Amino acid sequence: EAALALAKTEFPETDPIFAFIEDDRATCLLRQGKPDRALEASSKALMAAKLSVLPNSAEMGSLLSNQAVMLAAVGKFQDSASAGESALKLVRSTLGESHPLSISAARNLAVTYIELDNAAAAVTTLNEAIDATNTSAPSDSKTLVTLYLAKASALAKMEEAAAARETAQLALQKGASKEAELNAEATVVLARAAINESKLEEAESLL
Repeated sequence: EAALALAKTEFPETDPIFAFIEDDRATCLLRQGKPDRALEASSKALMAAKLSVLPNSAEMGSLLSNQAVMLAAVGKFQDSASAGESALKLVRSTLGESHPLSISAARNLAVTYIELDNAAAAVTTLNEAIDATNTSAPSDSKTLVTLYLAKASALAKMEEAAAARETAQLALQKGASKEAELNAEATVVLARAAINESKLEEAESLL
């Protein structure tokens, strides 16, 4: 809030700084558990960006990607998917498919697709991100882990148990087992795969 007030005294309203400040506010508000206010700040960030020189830039793609996250946080998954698709197209066209922002936007969009029961689109989007990461940054195990886990979740939702199990195991091999939250996510996917295969005792032991 203080940064925004100061900026208003120092810069014209068309300066891109207002978009960045509002975007940072949105992220902070979301982390504070205030998704409605976060979405409001994100919308202000986009409005500020449109007044500046950002409309077709990578920065606009980043702002759109963040707004997609805010929309998902308040349950507006269809709107989130629309924003996420626009963001992904923009960041890929300006930064390339292998840029970290493109990978992040792809993962966020895929998670939204899963919420919309469009797991097939999620898998396609994640496969593109996985291929790009393996080509440009094969040693980035943390990014690969998050992508594999999202893909495993989508496959489990499609009741592709064997593929979900294999993908979750890949995530564990890449390092998911070293972090409690990621390990738990992989375990849940493995349990869901076991349930899909009617291996209830295995699922129970995992959970």
